[in-house]
Amino acid sequence: MMIEILAILYCSCFILSALLLAWNLTSLQKHLKSQELSNLNFNLKKVDRFWSTTNDHFANLNESSIEGDARAARRSCLMMGLLGFASLPGLLLFLTLTVSLKLIKSRRSIAVFRSELVHRTELSTGEVQNLVQNLSEIT
Repeated sequence: MMIEILAILYCSCFILSALLLAWNLTSLQKHLKSQELSNLNFNLKKVDRFWSTTNDHFANLNESSIEGDARAARRSCLMMGLLGFASLPGLLLFLTLTVSLKLIKSRRSIAVFRSELVHRTELSTGEVQNLVQNLSEIT
């Protein structure tokens, strides 16, 4: 009887973890393909910068940095997902991390995604540089 209960508990944790991981990956993919992030990176390319999804800050741009950051974000999401597959405490930790990452955003990230860098694509290089400098000062 005890083995059956453990098997049911493990299967339940596995299924819930898989669903939570799928939701995380879907929302990450949606963010990476969003018009807001595209507009932001379009403007930031004017000053050789890009928005790092993994670190929530402006980073220096090179030819593979945006794709590398997207790969790192997906890898982090998958690594977090592995927590839930191991056990019930792992699932609870994974759920806690997911909820906190979805609900708690940095002030800089909120300010950046409300700024003109996201909503206007016809900004000049000087305007972009000023906005980046002002937004970089937010902690």
